[in-house]
Amino acid sequence: MIGSRGQAPITNWPGRGLVSMPPTQGEAGLREMEASMDGLTKREQPDRSKINLHQPDELKYWSHALGVSKEKIRAAIEKVGNSAAAVRKELGVAPEGQTPAK
Repeated sequence: MIGSRGQAPITNWPGRGLVSMPPTQGEAGLREMEASMDGLTKREQPDRSKINLHQPDELKYWSHALGVSKEKIRAAIEKVGNSAAAVRKELGVAPEGQTPAK
């Protein structure tokens, strides 16, 4: 299907409905558009070796994972830095899959 004068052609893309395509892109443009659209839904996994206090979701994750309050995590980070291993050690929490040393 071709769009109105001055507009990009419109194509019916299965599963996505009508999509505006740049007029001279062809198949290469379609592959490029698919690749750029994939980037919109894929997120990078956070670096679990560091604790980022500036991300509320990360602080919530670490609070739950370590079984301590957010305030205790903040205090430990102020003392030993944001390394997850150093914070675990400071809080006396064993790494995942291990039991604490007695």
